[in-house]
Amino acid sequence: MAGSLRPEDVTAKSFKSGWRGYETGAVDAFLREVFATLTALQSENEQFRDRLRRLGDRDLHAEFDQVSAEVGELLQSARETAEGMRFRASVDAEQIVGEARDDAVKVRQDAWNEGSALLEACQEEADALVERAKRDSLAIISDAERDAHRIAVKARKDSEETIRGAKVQADQLVVDARLHRDELIREGEAERAAAQERVAVLMQRRTELLAEIESLQSKINELRAELEERRAEIGKARAADISSVKVLPGPVGRGDAETSRTSEARHGDGETSQTGEGWHEGEDTVRIVRPPRRLKTPTGEIDAEAMAAEVRKLRQPPEPKQPEPIVETAEIVETVETVETVETAGTVEIVETAGTVETVETVETAGTVETAPTSEVPVPPEASEVTPVGEETTGVSAGIDELFARLRSESETAPQVDQAAKEIPARPKPAEPSIQLEQEARSVPTIDPFELRDRLLLPITNKTLRTLKRSLTEAQNIALDELRVQEAAWKPDLDRLEVAITGDLEELLRRAVSAGWAGAGRLLESEIEEADVHIESSAGHDFAAAITDGVRSALDGAGEGPRRRAAAISRVYRAWRVDEAERQVRLLAIGAYHDGLIGALEQAGVQQVRWVLTGRGCVTCRALAEAGPVEPGAAFASGPKRPPAHESCECTLLPV
Repeated sequence: MAGSLRPEDVTAKSFKSGWRGYETGAVDAFLREVFATLTALQSENEQFRDRLRRLGDRDLHAEFDQVSAEVGELLQSARETAEGMRFRASVDAEQIVGEARDDAVKVRQDAWNEGSALLEACQEEADALVERAKRDSLAIISDAERDAHRIAVKARKDSEETIRGAKVQADQLVVDARLHRDELIREGEAERAAAQERVAVLMQRRTELLAEIESLQSKINELRAELEERRAEIGKARAADISSVKVLPGPVGRGDAETSRTSEARHGDGETSQTGEGWHEGEDTVRIVRPPRRLKTPTGEIDAEAMAAEVRKLRQPPEPKQPEPIVETAEIVETVETVETVETAGTVEIVETAGTVETVETVETAGTVETAPTSEVPVPPEASEVTPVGEETTGVSAGIDELFARLRSESETAPQVDQAAKEIPARPKPAEPSIQLEQEARSVPTIDPFELRDRLLLPITNKTLRTLKRSLTEAQNIALDELRVQEAAWKPDLDRLEVAITGDLEELLRRAVSAGWAGAGRLLESEIEEADVHIESSAGHDFAAAITDGVRSALDGAGEGPRRRAAAISRVYRAWRVDEAERQVRLLAIGAYHDGLIGALEQAGVQQVRWVLTGRGCVTCRALAEAGPVEPGAAFASGPKRPPAHESCECTLLPV
């Protein structure tokens, strides 16, 4: 390798530049090669010198000169090579240093740029992380709000279902209570009328009895006065030594007495002839004769007890009855009273012996009981019992007075039944949900059309409201999510909302029309085959348009800021879920129900229908009801063809 190195190789040798100049390994290797070459040349020079010493001075100088020249050339060449290498090394070193400076500046610039880029990347990544964290927090907040809203909606829905069920039960209880009340009122009115009629009959009977009793008392007073006169006559006769007086039973009328004095007694012959009645001819007597009469009169005590029992019976509360159909005929009330016919026959004999008066009373009674209706007026009696002479008529007077007192006490208390009936006036019947049905060819008085309509539509509207509220909740959540992303650029999507709710509303209309057909069958009490129902309605579009218009108006008035806009959107959807949706659904259901009702009535051959009010109704509805019946499907008074006439209309139709 030492012999292969030439000066040209040293001149042509070049080194690659590195971070710190030439490559150290290549330079060291080249230097080692130069060192080895020089060492070899030096050893060769020593060998030449040894050979020269051995050879002596033979051609020494020449050879030495030659060798010296060669060595000098070699040394010069080595010197030049070293100088060139030194120069090139310095130049290369300066170039390397310059390049190193440039590289250092460039590296520093690159490092700065890279550091700046790294910082920017870190900043961007940090910003992205912060933004992602914000989005995640908003998403978490949105999920929390959605969950809270869902929980609130579920709670509200459960409460609404509970309230609606309670309302239905309350309405049913109210309807049942009203029916029961009306039934009780009708029964009470019927019983009151019967009681009043019975009391009137009894009062008339009492008046008749009082008149009869007063007539009897007047006759008794007359008899008492006459007896007093007779007693005075007896006293006079006793003073005139009249032996005895015989009074036959029965009241004696004026001018109907026959007084006879026997000629035998008048002549004093002393003969005594006795008649069949125990008449002693030989006695100076006065004979008072009256034809016996049979009395047909009710006794005061028995009539009073019967009347008191009848009045007490009327005062007793009526026994509970099962509801019965009301028969619109006057109740025939018959009262049966007991009339006892007493036949009285007796003798009262007053015998005066040795200044004493002996009274002997013999009474024979025989009675028969007869029954007669109150309409029969008994024949007034013409006479009464005769009070024994010499005794006060306290028993008869006490009985008559007691009878009068009892009847008068009954007369004071008996009208209380009527007074009680007057104090509790018959309640007016509750306002029917429709005007009074006219007496026409066809009427349906047995079914309440309003209760029938509500019973058929309630499950349909409840189901539609549940699904519709779920759809509105989902639409609200989607709108809020889009609002967070799009912010001020967000606009409500009418088409998407219409697609979400149209199916529910079409199902509502379809089922409500079917309910109208079923209601017509119930009203006519016949089976009506339902025709095919084809629903073509813009209810979904109108519904969605109303919501989107409300959202746009709310956003216009909400101002700036996502929270305000989100709150405005939530308010609109909440208002529709809580109240507006239910109102619109009920209006749609009532309209579709009457569409089905009209179609069914037309198919059944009904010629006319009429507008029926609920309660008094409004001015518009009263005008439609007063317009009279029209053909099914025709307009009422140039107005609507079927209810509802306005948003709060609760009217319905009835076949005529």
